[in-house]
Amino acid sequence: MPADKSGTGGRDDLRLYRRRYAGLTRGQLEVRDRALYHRLRRAGLLSYVPLKQHRRDIPDLLAFYREHYFGVTRGRLARCDSSLYTRLRDAGLLAHVPTSVRHLPDPLRYYRTHYRGISRSELRRRDSGLYQRLSRAGLLDEIPRDPAR
Repeated sequence: MPADKSGTGGRDDLRLYRRRYAGLTRGQLEVRDRALYHRLRRAGLLSYVPLKQHRRDIPDLLAFYREHYFGVTRGRLARCDSSLYTRLRDAGLLAHVPTSVRHLPDPLRYYRTHYRGISRSELRRRDSGLYQRLSRAGLLDEIPRDPAR
């Protein structure tokens, strides 16, 4: 392909980027204006276009969590907003994010109230957390085995 005929070495393209697309990342610029992206690349000026956006500016991570995700557990937060989860972890603030929603003082009573008659394997599929609690407490003998066994 022919070189830049204007003799500016891509400086005009860089000015155009700064005027029209300031703040766009390389990937965003390539989508918005592919021709400009490739001209800047050929001229060796892509280093002036940021690779990715900087972190969200969140001055108070816990206030942001409480405002946008109050009550969301750690696991769910890690899945729906992994960057916030990572920043809370790195700042040592995960202790303020709950680990689970329910606390069962009597898991056997909970089983009898909500899952009476369901076999162990079916309970394990439907509510693995309750199954594990019953197992750790040595209460699985109170739950019927699979009817096929």
